Amino acid sequence: MKQIKYILSVAAALIAFASCNLADPTYGRIDQKDDALSAPDPVEVVSVRSTPGGAVIKIQLPKDKTIKGVIASYERNGQLVEARISRFLDSLVICGFPNDDERKVEVCAFNINETKSSPVEVKVKPLPPTVKTVRPTLLPTFGGVKVHILGNENKDALAVTILRDTDLADTLKPVKDMKWVEVTTLFTGQNDIKLTRRKLPIEKAVYGVCVRDRWNNYSDTVWKTILPIVEVVIPKTARSVTVSDDGITSKTFQCSGFSHAPAEDDNLVAAGSTTALEWLWNGGDNGTDRKVTNSSWPNPLGNAHAGNPGEIFATDKYAPIPGWFTIDLGCVASISRVLVHQRYGYNPFQDSAVREIEFWGSNRIDGDPDPNLEHGFSKDWFCLGKFTTPKPSGYMDDGSVGAVDNEDIVAYNEGADYEFDTEAYPRCNDEIRYVRVVVANTFATWELRATEGAICFGEVTFFGKVVSEVK
Repeated sequence: MKQIKYILSVAAALIAFASCNLADPTYGRIDQKDDALSAPDPVEVVSVRSTPGGAVIKIQLPKDKTIKGVIASYERNGQLVEARISRFLDSLVICGFPNDDERKVEVCAFNINETKSSPVEVKVKPLPPTVKTVRPTLLPTFGGVKVHILGNENKDALAVTILRDTDLADTLKPVKDMKWVEVTTLFTGQNDIKLTRRKLPIEKAVYGVCVRDRWNNYSDTVWKTILPIVEVVIPKTARSVTVSDDGITSKTFQCSGFSHAPAEDDNLVAAGSTTALEWLWNGGDNGTDRKVTNSSWPNPLGNAHAGNPGEIFATDKYAPIPGWFTIDLGCVASISRVLVHQRYGYNPFQDSAVREIEFWGSNRIDGDPDPNLEHGFSKDWFCLGKFTTPKPSGYMDDGSVGAVDNEDIVAYNEGADYEFDTEAYPRCNDEIRYVRVVVANTFATWELRATEGAICFGEVTFFGKVVSEVK
């Protein structure tokens, strides 16, 4: 109680001290008004640098200690907006213009009374904004459409809206006459990125895309007639699959399900029966019920999987890095993407979790290994894709993991959806029966630059198109 009284006494003394010095401008708060002050002198504009959709105005303040800051006023999209800086900064950032037309900006100093100086008019000539330089391209993909975004060199935050018109009577009509229905809006801040929207009807339609920035400036709408490529989950268990390429006719294939195809040069084996390789494909076709929870290793970890909790694949601590195993798909398929689940909730982005993973395809597994080819594989194998476990907050510049936030944890536990890219790997959509999974690094082996170590992950789920049955 005595301590509280002491604190209150000190606070009261400080308030009394401040109130006794209001007449002295060297004391008190900077926003304390002084009715005796006159308007400040105008600022001096030192330079103007054009930026995409805006400009940076560098100023110099008059020698007046009562100036609180500088304000720039300008019109943007029909509204009067302001940009403010304190007296301790020297550059005003003007942004959000929809084009590169010349604009007028008024710059004023203001004092602690919020009294403005007379304005200095500045003419700015913005560079073309990102919505005018960005180049979206529409492409068909498995189960939907893909948008390739280029031209966002400044990595501005953009909203990418995909539109659809099913009226094919006149696909060349003006954009304003299209009967657009919004499919989705995706968001990005990257310069070169492909954004995909799946689960769309497998039928021809006119698809459009436009880009919007944070100030509601829009790009022109680009459109194209597209027929999405059929995409199904490649069955992990024996069952029939019906496939339609055009939404009208269809074919049915009997698939025998996944199995381990132990090729002669495979080098990864499970640590024991409780961590069998087959656990990687026993979690259901969508893979979502393979989200195993953390518990004592190597005891069952507990999940929702069909009464068999905790089934994951793991090696002992001496597994070779890189290491690989081969899966027989039980059908011939063209693979579009793969969903990989880690061991749910167990040391995210650490230890034996898979950091770098590769997928290779082939139609035979008995070819002669060739030491001159990557990993010493036979010439029958070709790469489908190489990936690093995504971390939304990003890795450090040196590649180390750095801090892990909640968004990272959510993404890690939900699984990584890796899409195969024909530009990087031209044969990635070829028809194949066998997939070889290569663990190029775990988080521990990457950190230690080790050539052996434990490997652990939960499930792999392949998507694409079933082409034929296995004969």
